Amino acid sequence: MEKKLAIDGSAPVAEEKIPYHRPSITEAEKTAASRVLDGGFIAGPGPECERVEERLEERWECERVLTTTSCTHSLEIALLCMDLQSEEEVIVPSFTYVSTALAVVRAGGRPVFADIDEETLTLTAETIEEAWTENCRGVIMVHYGGYPGPVNEVVEFCEQRNLFCLEDAAQAFDGRFNGRQAGTFGQFGALSFHATKSLTCGEGGALLINDPDYIKKAEMIRDKGTDRSVSCRGDADRYTWRSTGSSYVLSDILAGILNEQLNRWPEIRKQRLQIQQETFEMLSRLDSEGLFEFVRPYHSAIETNGHITALILQSTEARDWFLRALQAEGIEALEHYHPLHHTPFARENLPPPESLPVSERIAGSIVRVPAYPGLTTLQREQIGEAFEKIYPHLLEKIS
Repeated sequence: MEKKLAIDGSAPVAEEKIPYHRPSITEAEKTAASRVLDGGFIAGPGPECERVEERLEERWECERVLTTTSCTHSLEIALLCMDLQSEEEVIVPSFTYVSTALAVVRAGGRPVFADIDEETLTLTAETIEEAWTENCRGVIMVHYGGYPGPVNEVVEFCEQRNLFCLEDAAQAFDGRFNGRQAGTFGQFGALSFHATKSLTCGEGGALLINDPDYIKKAEMIRDKGTDRSVSCRGDADRYTWRSTGSSYVLSDILAGILNEQLNRWPEIRKQRLQIQQETFEMLSRLDSEGLFEFVRPYHSAIETNGHITALILQSTEARDWFLRALQAEGIEALEHYHPLHHTPFARENLPPPESLPVSERIAGSIVRVPAYPGLTTLQREQIGEAFEKIYPHLLEKIS
C-alpha cells in the first residue's frame, strides 16, 4: 500500500529539515582565521593569499594564480585583459549562473547565448559553431556540476577561429579531463570558493592565468589598476596607477581559511564522492521504471569532485511536483539555473535566441539532492526513505 505523502497531510520523513548543502568547516578553519587575526595582517593579498597561489600554481603547473574576492571577479579580470569593444561578442552557455554573462557585460562586450549539449550539459564545438559570428572574440566554457566539459575540442575550435577561451570552473575545483585540471586549458580559468562550493572560504575565488603574456596586466587590474605587485616584489620603489581595474584582492583572513580547506581537500572530496555514489546506487535500485536520468561523467577521461548530485526527470510538470513532494518530506532538493536568454535583462538588453531547446529542457527537469560530507547516517537514511515514499506517487503522476 502506498504511504500517504506529507503534501497530502502525513508526517514528514524528516522532522528537522535536511538542507541542500552545508560547507565542511572544522576547528582547523576557525583556528586559521584566529591565527591571521592575531598576526595583524588581515588585508590582501598577504602571506596567506600568496601561499594559496603558490600551492595552486604548483599543483596544476599553472603560469600564475591570483586569489580574488569571487569567481565573478576572476571572470571580470580575465575579460578586462581582453579589452573588449562594445560590438564584440563572447559566446556563453545560457544554462549557467548569471556571473558568466554578467562579466562580459561588465567588461564592455556583448554575451551571445549558445545551447548546451545533451550529453555533457556544457558547450561543445558544435553548439558554439551555431552561435558564432564574425564579431565573436571569445568563448566562456562552463564546466557544469564538477564535470569538466569537452574543453579540448572547444580550445581547438577557438584556436582555429583566433578566439580566446576562458574556462568558468566555478564548480569544478579539481575536476579533471584526461588528468588535467579544469581551468588550465584556455588562456584563463576561474575558480569559486563561495560557501555553496565543495571547497570554500565563504566568499572568494581564483584566476588561473595560463598565458604568461597576461600576468602583469591581470595583476594590475586586480589591484585597482596599480603596479603594486611589482613594488611588493621589490622590482620598483613605489607603485602608481597604470590601468583600469578595481579592488579584487582577497582578505588574508579568508585565505587562511582556504589554506586549511586545501589541507582537508582530499578528505572532503572522498566523502563527497562516496555519498554521491551511495545516492546514485540507492536511486538506481528504487527506479524500477527508469524515470531518472543521472548526471554522471559522460566519458572515461572525466574525473569529478562530487560537487553536484543530480537527476533529470521526463517533464517540468513531473519535476516541479517531485520537488514539492521532497521538500514537504523535509528534504531540501532544488532545481537549478533558469536559462539566461529568458531573463528580463537579456530580453531587454540583448538579442536572445528564440529557443535553445536543450538548455530549456534541462532547466525544466533537473533535480539536485543533498550529498555533502556533513550528512549524518540518519539524514542519509531519511533521504532514501523520502524517495521510496514518493516514487510510487511519481509513477502515477507520469503514467
